[in-house]
Amino acid sequence: MAVSAEQIEAVHDLFADLGPLTHRRMMGGASFCRSGTIFAMIGRDGVTRPKADGPFAERLAARGSGRFSIVRKDGSVATMGYWSLPPDAADDPDAASALAGEALSRLG
Repeated sequence: MAVSAEQIEAVHDLFADLGPLTHRRMMGGASFCRSGTIFAMIGRDGVTRPKADGPFAERLAARGSGRFSIVRKDGSVATMGYWSLPPDAADDPDAASALAGEALSRLG
Protein backbone atom coordinates (compact mmCIF):
# COMPACT_ATOMS: atom_id res chain seq x y z
CA MET A 1 0.00 0.00 0.00
CA ALA A 2 1.26 3.47 -0.86
CA VAL A 3 2.23 5.97 1.81
CA SER A 4 -0.46 8.50 2.67
CA ALA A 5 -0.38 12.26 2.36
CA GLU A 6 -0.37 12.37 6.16
CA GLN A 7 2.74 10.18 6.35
CA ILE A 8 4.51 12.41 3.84
CA GLU A 9 3.51 15.53 5.78
CA ALA A 10 4.84 13.91 8.98
CA VAL A 11 8.26 13.50 7.33
CA HIS A 12 8.20 17.15 6.25
CA ASP A 13 7.46 18.04 9.89
CA LEU A 14 10.18 15.71 11.17
CA PHE A 15 12.78 17.40 8.95
CA ALA A 16 11.40 20.96 9.32
CA ASP A 17 14.72 22.27 10.70
CA LEU A 18 16.28 21.67 7.26
CA GLY A 19 14.17 24.38 5.63
CA PRO A 20 12.05 23.99 2.51
CA LEU A 21 11.87 20.43 1.20
CA THR A 22 10.18 18.79 -1.74
CA HIS A 23 9.03 15.23 -2.16
CA ARG A 24 8.23 12.93 -5.03
CA ARG A 25 6.05 9.87 -4.83
CA MET A 26 7.67 6.74 -6.24
CA MET A 27 7.02 3.00 -6.04
CA GLY A 28 4.49 3.33 -3.21
CA GLY A 29 6.79 5.52 -1.14
CA ALA A 30 8.31 8.96 -1.53
CA SER A 31 11.74 10.54 -1.80
CA PHE A 32 12.63 13.81 -0.06
CA CYS A 33 14.87 16.51 -1.51
CA ARG A 34 16.45 19.78 -0.52
CA SER A 35 17.68 21.96 -3.36
CA GLY A 36 17.25 19.06 -5.79
CA THR A 37 19.28 16.55 -3.77
CA ILE A 38 17.52 13.38 -2.61
CA PHE A 39 18.58 12.71 0.98
CA ALA A 40 15.84 10.51 2.43
CA MET A 41 12.87 8.31 1.60
CA ILE A 42 9.82 6.82 3.20
CA GLY A 43 8.92 3.33 2.09
CA ARG A 44 5.57 1.60 1.75
CA ASP A 45 6.16 0.34 5.26
CA GLY A 46 6.03 3.91 6.57
CA VAL A 47 9.67 3.90 7.74
CA THR A 48 11.68 7.07 7.18
CA ARG A 49 15.22 6.43 5.97
CA PRO A 50 18.07 8.90 5.36
CA LYS A 51 20.65 8.07 2.71
CA ALA A 52 23.85 6.74 4.29
CA ASP A 53 27.04 4.88 3.52
CA GLY A 54 30.46 4.27 5.04
CA PRO A 55 31.04 5.43 8.61
CA PHE A 56 27.70 7.25 8.73
CA ALA A 57 25.84 4.02 7.89
CA GLU A 58 27.93 2.16 10.47
CA ARG A 59 26.96 4.69 13.15
CA LEU A 60 23.29 4.36 12.22
CA ALA A 61 23.53 0.56 12.41
CA ALA A 62 25.17 0.80 15.84
CA ARG A 63 22.18 2.88 17.00
CA GLY A 64 19.69 0.24 15.84
CA SER A 65 19.00 1.32 12.25
CA GLY A 66 18.35 -1.22 9.53
CA ARG A 67 19.28 -1.04 5.87
CA PHE A 68 16.49 -0.80 3.30
CA SER A 69 16.01 -4.02 1.40
CA ILE A 70 13.45 -5.54 -0.94
CA VAL A 71 12.81 -9.10 -1.99
CA ARG A 72 12.72 -9.45 -5.75
CA LYS A 73 10.30 -11.69 -7.63
CA ASP A 74 13.02 -14.33 -7.96
CA GLY A 75 13.51 -14.37 -4.19
CA SER A 76 16.83 -12.56 -4.16
CA VAL A 77 17.29 -9.60 -1.83
CA ALA A 78 18.36 -6.16 -3.04
CA THR A 79 19.58 -3.44 -0.71
CA MET A 80 19.92 0.30 -1.15
CA GLY A 81 21.93 2.90 0.75
CA TYR A 82 19.03 4.05 2.91
CA TRP A 83 18.94 3.29 6.65
CA SER A 84 16.00 3.63 9.02
CA LEU A 85 16.16 6.41 11.56
CA PRO A 86 17.43 5.07 14.88
CA PRO A 87 14.61 4.44 17.37
CA ASP A 88 15.65 7.44 19.48
CA ALA A 89 15.39 9.77 16.44
CA ALA A 90 12.28 8.42 14.72
CA ASP A 91 9.92 10.79 16.58
CA ASP A 92 12.41 13.50 17.55
CA PRO A 93 12.56 16.36 15.01
CA ASP A 94 15.86 17.70 16.37
CA ALA A 95 17.61 14.32 16.22
CA ALA A 96 16.03 13.37 12.87
CA SER A 97 16.93 16.71 11.28
CA ALA A 98 20.52 16.39 12.54
CA LEU A 99 20.84 12.97 10.89
CA ALA A 100 19.20 14.17 7.69
CA GLY A 101 21.54 17.15 7.70
CA GLU A 102 24.48 14.77 7.93
CA ALA A 103 23.10 12.78 5.01
CA LEU A 104 22.83 15.99 2.99
CA SER A 105 26.35 17.12 3.88
CA ARG A 106 27.72 13.82 2.54
CA LEU A 107 25.84 14.21 -0.73
CA GLY A 108 26.64 17.74 -1.50
